[in-house]
Amino acid sequence: MRFLKKSIFVIPFLAVALMISCDKEPVQQLKAAKDAVTQAKKNEADKYAKQKFNIAHDNLNTAIKTIEEENKKLPFLRDFKRANNLLLTTISLAESSSTLAINEKERIRIELANAEKNAVKPIVKKNITTKKK
Repeated sequence: MRFLKKSIFVIPFLAVALMISCDKEPVQQLKAAKDAVTQAKKNEADKYAKQKFNIAHDNLNTAIKTIEEENKKLPFLRDFKRANNLLLTTISLAESSSTLAINEKERIRIELANAEKNAVKPIVKKNITTKKK
């Protein structure tokens, strides 16, 4: 009987402790990672910094799958650390690829401008006609 009285107070306490200790889904990091990848694509990182952009995009997809897998588990068994790390890496890679793309486009623009300046202008030959007497 004494055990039963104690367990009435202990069991709810343990249940609350388990619920509090549950890992929460990284919603803000997921949004930030999606935004970073979208911005990188707008800056044409998929063309000018292809390798980093592809890694960032793959990390984002892996993180989304990881979050989906963790959400299938019981709340107190969820662990979003791997997904969180992937999302932080995604943000870093996407921002880096975006910067690389911007710099590469600027480098190409400058090269083209210099090439136009230094281009040999074609020599225009005047059609000289001789008058016959």
